[in-house]
Amino acid sequence: KTIKAGALFFVMLKAYEVPPGDVQPLKTIVTTAYMNNYRKLFQNVKVVSEGPLKVAGQPAYRITISASHPSLGAISQTETLLTVAKKYVVITLSGTAAEVKALSPKVGTWLKGLKLLVK
Repeated sequence: KTIKAGALFFVMLKAYEVPPGDVQPLKTIVTTAYMNNYRKLFQNVKVVSEGPLKVAGQPAYRITISASHPSLGAISQTETLLTVAKKYVVITLSGTAAEVKALSPKVGTWLKGLKLLVK
């Protein structure tokens, strides 16, 4: 889909290897470290939803926030964190509130069919 100039929307998937001694519960990471980062990047950060779920058959934890960005205005961001093969996998959906609302159903369909092959 073409997005108008000034709009923002992206989906990003990242995998991080974590030393065994540094592994923390998914909920702890999302509700502390992620929230601290959001408060540094955005203003008026509010949790819209959060909770456990399954992604690609793996236990995961998801948080969705709404916030204000200095140049983009209202934004929405969803972070889904899971562990696969001793790695944290993070799926980020972020953008202007209007674009996220419009494109989230397509991303949801993609996530339902997601297969993670992390080595």
